[in-house]
Amino acid sequence: MDEKILDDEEAEEFGFKRRVKPLTDEDAGDYGYSVKEAALDESGEQGQEVAEEELQASLDAGYTFDGYADMENVPLDFSEATEDDESLVMLSPEEAAATVRKREEKARRDREKFEKLVKKGNLALDKGNYEKAREYFTQANEFNSDDLDLNIGYMRAYSDDFSAEAIMAMDDFDSVEEAYTQCYESAGDAFAKQLRAEAGERIKAAAEAISAREKEKSEAYAVVQEERRQTFSERSNRVNARLMKLGLPFAVFLLAAVLCACFINAISGNILLILTIVFGVLAVGFLIPTLLAAKQSIDVSRLLRENEDLDATAEGREILQLREEVDFLGKILEE
Repeated sequence: MDEKILDDEEAEEFGFKRRVKPLTDEDAGDYGYSVKEAALDESGEQGQEVAEEELQASLDAGYTFDGYADMENVPLDFSEATEDDESLVMLSPEEAAATVRKREEKARRDREKFEKLVKKGNLALDKGNYEKAREYFTQANEFNSDDLDLNIGYMRAYSDDFSAEAIMAMDDFDSVEEAYTQCYESAGDAFAKQLRAEAGERIKAAAEAISAREKEKSEAYAVVQEERRQTFSERSNRVNARLMKLGLPFAVFLLAAVLCACFINAISGNILLILTIVFGVLAVGFLIPTLLAAKQSIDVSRLLRENEDLDATAEGREILQLREEVDFLGKILEE
């Protein structure tokens, strides 16, 4: 393709402007002037200091000689042009205009598709078809992810319009939080404010309903938790007492066997050998029951600790989930 050099009029048509090159001594010399002479000539009988100030002002504005700016061999300034605009420089005016028209036509078609998808999504919301609404809003998001109406609809679709029953029935509430984060990052504070304006009452009602459900389940869980705590404590006491009964003789017999073995050569005869064998057999006899009792004690202590941890039981995890939902809805109302 032949290179096309745009003149000033064509450049302005595509949003470009040419940078003005200030006059230098060499430039002024082309017209038979030095910088100082040009200043004195322009200023008449004014003093040299004032003339030089006026000359500097003229140079800053791009003034060169006889009221004209020097525009030769100065590149176009793309500071206000987009990356797509830069690609038009190598095109002829006709080709550039055609390219711009194609872009505008594509933008118009995309805008129409976007508006239709958002409209379909809102209709699906009104009918309570949240799954279909999510599909429409997801498709529309590809055209304009920052649109406020799109993000409001998207959030309503992912939360089933903030119905308390729907939120409590959700298996994956994290997806609702993720949807809110994405919408907030796309549309900012305007999204949060508009969401509160349109769905604030429903969000508040959902938060109150979920909070009441959490309180009810927490109270019921506390009763069951106390019953388990008492049961585990009693079992722990029994197991620990048994461990003491077994562990103490085991320790005594083991210590006696070791002492007899240490002095086995200090006394003549086989008495210490016999005692070492007897105490050793007794220690081994108590070893296995003692180890079993120790394992039971550890297991009961673990169950007692887990009983205090909500995350260790299905009921406790459900309560934690309800609390997270209440906190999330409260964040929406306060953000």
